[in-house]
Amino acid sequence: MEQPLALLSAHDVRERERFLARLIDEVGLHLRTVFHRFMLGTVTGRRKLAVYVCGKELEPWDPFCRSEATTELDILRLSLTSPEDDQVTERVTLSPYVLPREDEFSTPAAFKAAGAKKWNQLQGFYFYRNNRLLQAGGWSWLRSVDEHTKLLRIAVDFPRGLDRSFAINITKMRARIPSEIRDRVANEVSTWAKRGRYRYDHQPTPTRPQPTPTPPQASHSAKPSPPADASPPALQVGAVTFLQSNAPAPNLTIVDQGLANRFKILIPRSHELSALFTSRNGGEPDLRRICLQALAILEAVYEGRLAPKNVPIAALKKALQRCL
Repeated sequence: MEQPLALLSAHDVRERERFLARLIDEVGLHLRTVFHRFMLGTVTGRRKLAVYVCGKELEPWDPFCRSEATTELDILRLSLTSPEDDQVTERVTLSPYVLPREDEFSTPAAFKAAGAKKWNQLQGFYFYRNNRLLQAGGWSWLRSVDEHTKLLRIAVDFPRGLDRSFAINITKMRARIPSEIRDRVANEVSTWAKRGRYRYDHQPTPTRPQPTPTPPQASHSAKPSPPADASPPALQVGAVTFLQSNAPAPNLTIVDQGLANRFKILIPRSHELSALFTSRNGGEPDLRRICLQALAILEAVYEGRLAPKNVPIAALKKALQRCL
C-alpha cells in the first residue's frame, strides 16, 4: 500500500488527481458494499446509517437487487454447535435469491449497478457476520463458477460465536462454509442452482412477424391493441410502485427501496390482484385499479409485510378523487 500512496505526492498534478479520484471511488464502493444493510436501514434495532465521502452521501449497494424483479427462494436455517462452547447452539441462515436477467432489469443503469461484466465473479455466497458483509461471491469450493448460474446469489448470516467454524481470518474479509453443514448446504445449492439456470435459459423468444391481410377501413378513434406478450407497465401510486412478477411464489412481495418510505409491491401473474395490469378503457377501470391497489396494500399490512405507518394514504386519496 505504501507504493501506491506515494502517488499522492507525484510531481504531475493530473496524475495525483486521477489517483485520488480512483482512491475515493474505491473507498466509497467498499463502504457501500460492506455496510449496505446498515445504510438501507434493514438491521433490526439500528437506525438507518448515512455515510458520506468528501461531503457526498453514498448510496448502498444491494447485491440482491431487491428493488428489481428478484425472486427470493425459501430460506434455509441450520443449527451449529459453537466451537467456543459445546453447550451453545448457534443459528446459520441462508437466504437464496435469483436475480433478473439483463432484459428484465428496469433500466440499463440498474443492470450495470448489479454487476454488469462481473456477474460471473459475483455469483455464490455473501457471508454476513452480524450484518456486516465479509465476502461477496464465490462458492466456497462447493461448485465452480458457471455462466448459467450467474443469477444465483445467497446471503449467509452467522454470529460472531461461529468465527472459528467459518474460518474467519484476521482482516475479517474471508469466510467458508463449515464442514459440519457442508453436505447439507451443497445439496440445497444444487436445487437453487437449477432455479437460477432455468431463469437464465428461459429468455423471451422473438417471434417472426406474420403477414396479415389489409384490414378494412377503421374508425380514426379506434386504438391499436397492445401485443398479448407485451410487458405490462409499472403502476405508480405516490410512494408505491406495483410491478407484475414472474416469481412462482403465490404471495405478494414487498421491496423496501430505502428512500423516504418508498417501496415496491411485486404481484405474481397467478395472483388475483394481477388484474391491475389489464387494459384501460375509460374511467371505470381506473376506479377498479385504485380499489385493487388499496386491497394489495391492505393484504400486505394484514400479513405483517408492510408497516401501517408506511401506507401512502394521501396518495391513494388523490388517485381516488381523480376517478370520481
